[in-house]
Amino acid sequence: MVDTKSILICPACGNIMEKVYLSNVDMFVDICTDGCGGIYFDNREAESLNVEKGNLNIILSKIEGKNFIPVDETKVRICPSCGAVMTKIGAAGGDVTVDVCYTCGGQFLDNGEFQKIHSNNAKSIDEAIFEMMAQKSASTHKIPRRTFFEDMIKKFL
Repeated sequence: MVDTKSILICPACGNIMEKVYLSNVDMFVDICTDGCGGIYFDNREAESLNVEKGNLNIILSKIEGKNFIPVDETKVRICPSCGAVMTKIGAAGGDVTVDVCYTCGGQFLDNGEFQKIHSNNAKSIDEAIFEMMAQKSASTHKIPRRTFFEDMIKKFL
């Protein structure tokens, strides 16, 4: 797991993300506390973060009960860690769309998506994504790739 130490810019709203330290797993999670409420996980951080380790309350205390600015969830997201285009992947039974960077492994959740994943009894974000992909048929697996290319075309047109 590589924990980005530099300040990150939110891929959804462009504000500076706050580094929130999770002592139980000795890592920082980036949360857009002064903008849209999005959460960014560096490569493999989502695996480390699970319900048993008690980090949910730390993250939830930073986002619950606050009014965040709305964002266009269909907009192409650029990875705040490496600058690559992120791909949208459905998770938590289709209730959530996680923005995933296939270059560095980062994952971005819009405001409210973190809560939805854990309300579906997933132990981690990675588990929720894996369960979603396991439930889909082989033909449906083409959707994230198609979305990636559609997003790329929109970006450059």
